[in-house]
Amino acid sequence: EGSWYKVVGFNPNYDCYACQRNTFSAPQNGNELQVDVEFSMPRLLPDGSPPPPENKRESIALSGDGMTLAGSKSIGLNDYATHETMVFDSAEGRKAGTDLVMKKKSTQEEVSYARTAHSEGEMFGLKFWENWYI
Repeated sequence: EGSWYKVVGFNPNYDCYACQRNTFSAPQNGNELQVDVEFSMPRLLPDGSPPPPENKRESIALSGDGMTLAGSKSIGLNDYATHETMVFDSAEGRKAGTDLVMKKKSTQEEVSYARTAHSEGEMFGLKFWENWYI
């Protein structure tokens, strides 16, 4: 449980959005986690350049601990959020073809990792399925 920031992943088109935060919470069913994902994406003009700053005043204040600023938003980013339910796989119910196979750098030996959970969600109006290896 708690919030984690995703800083690296196998697919840069999905895994590495700016400030991507995954917040996990456990419902009553011990086989699932609820996952709330928040991330930002650049807002670009048709020519690929960032938009000019807006002439709006930000409301910025010190956070409760007095150490960080709260309320400041990055210029040129759109905030998005999605929700997933992560379901943990049982050893007996593993699906064929869901193992992650990688090669060790030093020996080029193949190593197989079993998928431990899966989820589905919706992003930008498209449904996606995600395998988790924990």
